[in-house]
Amino acid sequence: MLFNKNNNGAAELRAITGNYFANNTFEKVKSEIDFAIDDVAKVVSHAVTNKAQTDYAAGTVNELIRYVQAPVAFLATLKLYQKNDVSHEDSGRKVKIAAEGEKMPWQWQLDKDDQLHLETYYQNVDRLIDYLERTNNTEWFASPQRTKLNSQLMKSAAMFNEYYPIDNSSRLFMLLAPFVREAERIYMKPALGADYEILRAATDLNPTQKTLLEYALAPIPLYALSLAMRRTAFSIIPQGVIRKAISSTQTMNAGEVPTIKDLEIASDWLEDDAETLLDLMKRIRRADVQPTTFIPVNKATNKFFRV
Repeated sequence: MLFNKNNNGAAELRAITGNYFANNTFEKVKSEIDFAIDDVAKVVSHAVTNKAQTDYAAGTVNELIRYVQAPVAFLATLKLYQKNDVSHEDSGRKVKIAAEGEKMPWQWQLDKDDQLHLETYYQNVDRLIDYLERTNNTEWFASPQRTKLNSQLMKSAAMFNEYYPIDNSSRLFMLLAPFVREAERIYMKPALGADYEILRAATDLNPTQKTLLEYALAPIPLYALSLAMRRTAFSIIPQGVIRKAISSTQTMNAGEVPTIKDLEIASDWLEDDAETLLDLMKRIRRADVQPTTFIPVNKATNKFFRV
């Protein structure tokens, strides 16, 4: 557990989130904290979250604990708030009438508050990953999530963001990493041939290879996002990224909540654009290769011709 070591868990949550009542019963949110820790661990590995929990239990004070606590606190309290909107009793589910001077919020207000808390959770996961990268955290760099990035051409959120803006979200990049690897396996490896491994593994590329790498990286984010939009819940993707993709299709309802049809259209558009960039990369790669002559050149001065 990351909180309540000295029976002050509610106060700790209040200090981090700024909106959790310090006099709330900690037991009500305890199970949500466990689920939130697992959610964060899916992105940064259980090794990282376990290290933070071990240090916390030992009374150690360090930055790792603080960076892990923040996303867990925001996600756990959000889930608790959502469950408390409706009470569950023997006689059925009920909405409690608030005291005089207060009233229940409208649904759009609840939705907006949920989205705000969720985006704050995402931002804190980003901060956690950036901290792990910046400090060369041992558990992080040894984790499957991090080591798999070494097998990719596109190895970081910063690289991804150069070719398609994702708000520099390290969290989103980690969630998209399986689709990045799939895009590279299906499209880039066959197109690059032996150059794929050279570009992926080399740390000192010559100017020609650097140019080829730039063109090779360009289609990958588009393919990855296209695959993600078809296969995963779009709630994992920041609203700004979704709106950018939807608006690029120039659909009538680009500014509204995207529908399944909107996502399909955007996915098709991204894939089409990726194919254009992939074709451009192929032409760049073939620039130094002399084209094969399929039709022989005949001269009028020759007393023969070839077919």
